[in-house]
Amino acid sequence: MLQNLLGNVIGGLYKNNDGIIWVGTWGQGLNLVNPETNEVEHFSTQQSGNHHLSNDFIHTVFKDSGGDIWLGTRNGIFIYDKPRNQFHLWNEYFKRPNFPTFLNTRIYDIIQDVNKNCWIATSNGLYRVNVQDSEVEVFNIDEEINHRLSANLIYSLLEDSEGLIWIATINGLDVYNPQTKEITYFKKEAGGLNSNFIISLCEDGDGNIWIGSNAYANVFDKKSSEFGHFGEEQGLPSNYIYAIKKDQSNNLWFATGSGLCKFNPDNNELEIYTPEDGLQSLEFNLRAACMCPDGQMLFGGMNGFNTFYPDSIAGNPNVPNLVFTSFRKTTNGIQEEINIEQGAKEILSHKVQSFTIEFAALEFTNPQKNNYAYKMEGVSTQWNDIGNRRFVPFFALPAGEYTFSVKGSNNDGVWADKVISFSLVVLPPWWRSVYAYWAYLILITLMVITFIKIREQKLKNDKIVLKQKVEERTLQIDEQNQLIISQNEALKELNKTKDKFFSIIGHDLGNHFNIIVGFSEVLLSGFRKMKDKKIEMRLQSIHNSSNQAHDLLVNLLTWARVQRNAIQFKPENFDVNVKVRELILFHEETALKKNILIEVFTKQKIVVNADVNMFSTVYRNLLANALKFTPADGEISISTKSKNGFCEIKICDTGIGIPQENIEKIFRIDNNVSSTGTEGEKGSGLGLVICKEFVKKHGGQIWVESEVGAGSTFIFTMPLGHS
Repeated sequence: MLQNLLGNVIGGLYKNNDGIIWVGTWGQGLNLVNPETNEVEHFSTQQSGNHHLSNDFIHTVFKDSGGDIWLGTRNGIFIYDKPRNQFHLWNEYFKRPNFPTFLNTRIYDIIQDVNKNCWIATSNGLYRVNVQDSEVEVFNIDEEINHRLSANLIYSLLEDSEGLIWIATINGLDVYNPQTKEITYFKKEAGGLNSNFIISLCEDGDGNIWIGSNAYANVFDKKSSEFGHFGEEQGLPSNYIYAIKKDQSNNLWFATGSGLCKFNPDNNELEIYTPEDGLQSLEFNLRAACMCPDGQMLFGGMNGFNTFYPDSIAGNPNVPNLVFTSFRKTTNGIQEEINIEQGAKEILSHKVQSFTIEFAALEFTNPQKNNYAYKMEGVSTQWNDIGNRRFVPFFALPAGEYTFSVKGSNNDGVWADKVISFSLVVLPPWWRSVYAYWAYLILITLMVITFIKIREQKLKNDKIVLKQKVEERTLQIDEQNQLIISQNEALKELNKTKDKFFSIIGHDLGNHFNIIVGFSEVLLSGFRKMKDKKIEMRLQSIHNSSNQAHDLLVNLLTWARVQRNAIQFKPENFDVNVKVRELILFHEETALKKNILIEVFTKQKIVVNADVNMFSTVYRNLLANALKFTPADGEISISTKSKNGFCEIKICDTGIGIPQENIEKIFRIDNNVSSTGTEGEKGSGLGLVICKEFVKKHGGQIWVESEVGAGSTFIFTMPLGHS
């Protein structure tokens, strides 16, 4: 692997006639590699001038019959302009403005059929393009029956020897017949395929179609029209098949999620290659593979790419010689190493607690893949396969005579005919000696000590567990204390809200009744002496205070019902522009009295899904506020528009404006701010709190933009409905 390669995750590979290898990456652009000099030329978005690319994610590299090299990226197709050594968008290069630009579309594969039509597999369907006559034909999931695909995301394409176009989608395998214009569909549900998620395609020397998926390799036999399956059960290193390529000897190469595999269809033989054989990594990438005209194979993965000629990969015929390298025995905790040879005889005392036999195959092509098998006659006559492990340990072998034998293979599985062995004798103990009784005593003592130690350790463990439980209980108590504190804070906030509620009832509502009672007493005591104009003024004051008290009382009751969730929420679809104009009628009299112009700017029908009563309450409150704080001869404009799934209703006035420090307070019950209108109109400010509650109920937002002396703009949103 080249150390100066720009990007290790390979997306597309191709080898040109001049020997230059084109290496496309995911996220780092394009590399042009000269294998003779190991020089690399880079093209990417980070480069300037002729080496600039518009997109660094390259999924495929393709050369057409005219010699043009195409790059399929995550943002369209680019063609290489060799004289200028730079890339152009394909419709500009071919001067075909009617060609799709594939903006923000991933190009996964490109092939050219026998009629020189280019087939382009994308994340948004399949395109057949004839560059000469500028004809474009589209296949996707939404087209008519002869152009309808199983899915729009297509990973791979194949034109087989009969001219059929095989299309690998993420929802099954489609086959298009250019002669009959018909599409055949293969699905897992219909039987045959193991998975609908198709990644790679290949035709073998017998005309069978191999289909790589995320679950097995499937093979379609055209003669019987039946599917076969090939996976880990048959010896593949992984069921995830990223790419399938046929070499010049009709062998199939599978790039999988766990290595590279060579398959000979004639004898069903498999050869698996791993990073120990020089692979860039165990995992390869989607369709990052190429079989060059000269027979060279290119495979890309997560850590670069591999290149090789299959005919140059020969098996290792060398039969390894085996030797014993070590014999280590442990007696009373003391380890001793002994040299042993083929045919030797070793005598062990019964005091030997364990011993380990080491050996090696003298074949160093790839020693990690040398395999071994052994048998210990006297224990078993069966050969035990131990893989590439070069040692066998034995513990407390009973007294008796044994013969240890071992055989080995090289990295290609060629086993040596010659077996090396040696004899082993384990002497019995002297059971009736004084030493034996001492041994029993020592053993019993050790058992007692071990029991005591285990008991002590258990007590220590119990103490640790108890300590953990105490800590957990302490933590639970702390959490409960925090919960009580948070509930106490919530109660304080509730008390603040309650205090505000009663202050409105006691102060604002009381003021209105004081005014009503005061003026009514004046009228009752002296209306006979008053002039008609003065009586009318007193009655007008009583009327205004009654209306304000009524509005305040309605807002208080509405707010109280909101807090108890007593208001039913019944959203329905309606034209917001019709409702906006309709509700203006309730405020005509107020607008006429102050000579305020109300303008509505709506162009098209906008349907919202909202509770009509709640919407009306919010809209009328905001319009009433605008009239209240707009001086005589002022203007109010109302507009609606759709934005990000919501309808935005905007009420803009030319009133007195709101100080910046009060903007955050006007929607809060605990810090409510109430102001007097331009003609002395009074209010509690509770209406805006109710507006916020109703808008929030719909999942919308409400906010205000204001400047003192220049007016205010109240905006709220409601979710769009269906026309």
